[in-house]
Amino acid sequence: MPQDPVHLANLPDYALAGMLAELLEDNGIPSYLRESGTLGKASSTYLGTSLLGYDLYVERSQQQEAQEWMDAFLNAPGDTTEPEDSDFPSD
Repeated sequence: MPQDPVHLANLPDYALAGMLAELLEDNGIPSYLRESGTLGKASSTYLGTSLLGYDLYVERSQQQEAQEWMDAFLNAPGDTTEPEDSDFPSD
């Protein structure tokens, strides 16, 4: 958990927030996730997910590095390659 936390981002779902938090932790950046607002906590109890998303906090001294990791993670291109054993003929 960060000693001097600063808000990095609000992410829409727990899976995405968890993956990003794990990526940051794996790269030496302590992070902390929290449900956004009171409504987010209440909706999580009843719906199983937060309507307001999840806030991600990181160490203030590593905010810039965390931002760079987050940008790279969120803007990574998707896998657009076809499987080698595709049933479709290649052109």
